[in-house]
Amino acid sequence: MSKRPYIFLSDLDGTLLTTDKKVTPGIRDALDNFVMAGNIFAICTGRAMQSAMNIYKSCKLDYPNSFVVAYNGGEIYSKTQDKVIFRSELDMELVRAIWDVADSIDLHIQVYTDDYIIAKNFGKEMEFYRRVIKTPIIITDNPEAEMPKPPCKMLAIDINNKDNLEKFRDILKREFGDAVKTMYSADQYLEVVPSTTGKGDALKFLCKYLDLPIEHSIAAGDADNDADMIAAAGTGIAMCSGTDMVKSFASVITERDSDHDGLAEYINNSTYLF
Repeated sequence: MSKRPYIFLSDLDGTLLTTDKKVTPGIRDALDNFVMAGNIFAICTGRAMQSAMNIYKSCKLDYPNSFVVAYNGGEIYSKTQDKVIFRSELDMELVRAIWDVADSIDLHIQVYTDDYIIAKNFGKEMEFYRRVIKTPIIITDNPEAEMPKPPCKMLAIDINNKDNLEKFRDILKREFGDAVKTMYSADQYLEVVPSTTGKGDALKFLCKYLDLPIEHSIAAGDADNDADMIAAAGTGIAMCSGTDMVKSFASVITERDSDHDGLAEYINNSTYLF
C-alpha cells in the first residue's frame, strides 16, 4: 500500500446505528469498502465496554485491526491484540464524593464494572436506560463493595428535569474543579469521566499508537460528548440530527440521518478508497 491509511472513529447511537440499533446495508457496504482499502475502523461510544462489545460483534463491526473505544474514551480495546490497550479510571475517593453529591440532590447515578451496572436503586431512570442497554444490574447500598477496580465513568440520569443535571454539573465543577469532566450524551444523560478522558483524547491516542497524522483521522457523531472528537479529527462529521454544539465543531454535516445511510457517502469518499 503506497499511501498511509486513514482511521475512522464513529459514535454508535444516532450516528452509525439506526433507531432500532442496526447497521443499514448502505453503511455496511461503505465500511466494507473502507476497510478493504486498508483503512482502520473504530467504534467510539459513551457506552460501557460490555455494551459496546455486544454491538461490535452482533452488528459485525469487528473488522481486522479495528478498535472499540468505550466510556467516552476511558477504555480502548484492540482487535489485533485482543486486549485493552488503554484505560483511565476515576479515583475511588472521588467516586464516593460524587455519589454523595448525587444523593444530596436526589439524582440517580450509576457506575460500571466490566460486566455490570451498579446503582443504589432501580427506579424510573434505570427503566428508561434499560430500554436500550441490557447490561446486567447490581442494586446495592454499598456500590464500592461490588467494584473490583475503580470505574472509567459515572452516569447521572434525570428523565424529567435537566435543570437537576445542570445543578449537579455546577456542584461538581465547584467542588472538584478540573478533576473530572462532564458532558451530555443525551438530554437525560450526564457523563462524568476523569479530566484526562474524552473521545478526542482517544482519537489522538490511536493516531499516535498507529503512527498516523491527525489529518488521516475521520470522526462522526451526533451528541455533545462527540464534540471534542469531531474538533480533533482531520475531518469531523456531525449528523444532521445532531446537537447544535456538535455541529458547531464539524467540518461536514450530513444531509441524511442514521436511518437513511447518513454516513455512507462520506465513508465512500474517494480520498480514503485508494
